[in-house]
Amino acid sequence: MKLIENEEQLDDLFERYFIKKTQTNNYLLADSYHTLIRERKLYYTDSESNCALFLQKDDFFRMYYFINNVEEILNIGMGLPVVMEIIYRGENNYPKRIIDYWLNCGFANHLTRVNMQGVYDKLELSFEEFESFTIKYAESAFEIEYAKKIIDATLDKYTGDILSIIELKQYADNNCLLIAYDGGQPAGILQFEIKHGVVWLGHICVDSDFRGKGIAKKLVSRYLKDNFTSIPSRYQLWVLNNNLPALELYRKFGFTSANKFTTSLIKR
Repeated sequence: MKLIENEEQLDDLFERYFIKKTQTNNYLLADSYHTLIRERKLYYTDSESNCALFLQKDDFFRMYYFINNVEEILNIGMGLPVVMEIIYRGENNYPKRIIDYWLNCGFANHLTRVNMQGVYDKLELSFEEFESFTIKYAESAFEIEYAKKIIDATLDKYTGDILSIIELKQYADNNCLLIAYDGGQPAGILQFEIKHGVVWLGHICVDSDFRGKGIAKKLVSRYLKDNFTSIPSRYQLWVLNNNLPALELYRKFGFTSANKFTTSLIKR
């Protein structure tokens, strides 16, 4: 593994390995490269035909690959877990060949998510009142710290897009972080953001002590209602394909599969 020290070095890797018919999961934006190189968080390893970039996280690496020859094994040994995600459209287009390649390189299957979508005027909305529940936008340092704590405790740290306190404060400042109270106690959160006209549900977590009381349903209802601007208002989210309660919840609201999936692999 070698540190990428400047953008010219990165451009050279792209020129060598990002060619016609390259198989890649690289979805980093150009602006991200500049920041990651400046912060000395971007590494690479390569072989004659293949290359992988590694984004350093707190205690693991996120990997983006450029594969031109599946017969050529790329040796990945980072000393920390390495995780990748592969996006594909349609269950019939499951990327078996590239996944088999990475399994042969020592990776293991991790998680699969499905993309779901909804349009406001086609959703089954539920705005009934829950006497003991309060849903509000997070404002205080306590509420932001609670959101950080429950996200860290609930979501997969490798693929759950764990947010920092700074990021959560930004969402709170933009009225994009909801917090649920039950009997005066914080019980769950929902974070969202608007990108390209779509209201994305990013994170929803319910405290284990308050599950089974309809809090997730109430949070989703508020998220949908507060982000109605015109018809059609569009909503999207990613959900684990084996999280049956969450899938059932979104389907009851009228969300449907967008026929897009992501599967992750990990090497510990």
